[in-house]
Amino acid sequence: MALVTLPVAPEPLSIPEALAQLQQEITELALCQIAIARWQLHQQQTDQCQKSMQQLEAIQERINALAAELETQMRQFHLTASAVNPYYCALQSPPNSQHPANVWEIHHAAVPHVMRRGSQFILTAKSLDLSVTDEGAQGRERARHACRRREALERWLLAQRHC
Repeated sequence: MALVTLPVAPEPLSIPEALAQLQQEITELALCQIAIARWQLHQQQTDQCQKSMQQLEAIQERINALAAELETQMRQFHLTASAVNPYYCALQSPPNSQHPANVWEIHHAAVPHVMRRGSQFILTAKSLDLSVTDEGAQGRERARHACRRREALERWLLAQRHC
């Protein structure tokens, strides 16, 4: 035959003791609710932060891609302006002028750039040196410019002989 143990009934508490115990349980439940609310808020903030960081990474990639395209276009502008400038100067300047106006000027060239250090994003500007060009193209441009100067000098000398 198996022995069956019956639960022992707790000793009856006095009303003040029961009220004190009930108040302690209410306080413990309130503290648990506060801890749960803090944990839920922390989870929401963590989720929002992760989503926002992903958005920042996507924006960073987009800005840097646009900046690379802008840099390419600025270099193309420089090359085109350099090529057209001698013709522009020849058309704009009077025959005896020493300093014709250029078709273009560059005061400062920069594109935006977003870099990352750890978890921090840094929005800055990347300065461009547009004077650095392809060596072959630069040499060909110098040769063309020298030919134009030589031809201009020959025309001037020829004009001086006929005077």
